[in-house]
Parts: sequence; C-alpha cells; structure tokens
Amino acid sequence: MQIKAIDEKIDKQSKTSDLILSNIKSGNTSLIQVHSITIDIKNILGLFQSYILMQQSTLRGLGTGWQQDPVILEDALGFRIPIPLDLVNSWDMLDMILLKRFEKRSGHQKVLKGEYVIEEGITGRDVSRENELIMCLRPGQKIDMSMIFSDLDGNSSRCPRCFTKLEDSSEARTQW
Repeated sequence: MQIKAIDEKIDKQSKTSDLILSNIKSGNTSLIQVHSITIDIKNILGLFQSYILMQQSTLRGLGTGWQQDPVILEDALGFRIPIPLDLVNSWDMLDMILLKRFEKRSGHQKVLKGEYVIEEGITGRDVSRENELIMCLRPGQKIDMSMIFSDLDGNSSRCPRCFTKLEDSSEARTQW
C-alpha cells in the first residue's frame, strides 16, 4: 500500500512537473515573441529618429524654414520678391537674381548694364555697394529697386512705367 501511495505521489508530481514544464515552454515562447517585437520597435524608432533629423536639416523653400526672415525687394516693375539672406549673401547673387527676373521683361537691358540702384525702403537712401551685401541688409527689411535713366538726349523726362512727367528734367541722371 505504501508503494501504491508512493506511485500516486510520483504520478502527481510527474503531472505537476509536466504542467510546470509546459508553462515554462509557453512563457519562453512568449518572451521570444516580446523580444522580437522589442527589436522591431527599436528599429522603427531608429528610422523615425533619422527621418526627423533629416527633416530638420532640410531647407523647405523660399520664405519658409529659413533661420531669419527674408528681405523684401520691390523691383522696378513693382513686384515684391522675398530675398532669403541665408542664401543671397553677396551683390553678385542679388544681381544674378534680378537679371533672371527681368530676362523677358521691360528693363532687362538696364539690369544687364547695371543701370539700377537698391534703396532702403524707409529712408530711400541708396544701399552702398562698397559694403558687403550682408552688412547692408537686415532680416525683414524692405528695399526698393530703381532704374537709372540718363537724360543726355532729353527723351527721359517721363517714367517708363507710369509716364509721370519729371518736373526738373535738367539733371543728367534720374532714378525712378
């Protein structure tokens, strides 16, 4: 009878051991799945972080995403052009932009010959080309472009855009 009781206890312990082993195997499988999911999440977060860094370092376009506000240039035809100081930092670059803007418009020859001035929008004073462009302009500043017309032959007494008559046309140079 003792043997029978011992056999029953052994059978019970065997079933308990099998149940424990089954639970351990199931838990191990679940842990392997959790580990795999954790690695996938880590990889996705790494890609997301790379994407965010790439987006932060990419310039978005004119007038947006720049470190500073653009200068607003009103050209001789009255068009307003945002000039990003982050990119346009020399007189040569500004001249190239103006030349391209006037390529198929009135005043192209004047721009090509450099017969224009850039003026401060508030004071109307000429911006000196003797200084570097970035030293002359401030973020958000408004500047104006005026064409220069020589009045040597007496035919330049009217504005070529609005045809306003110049009161004193005896000057050798007229800015419009």
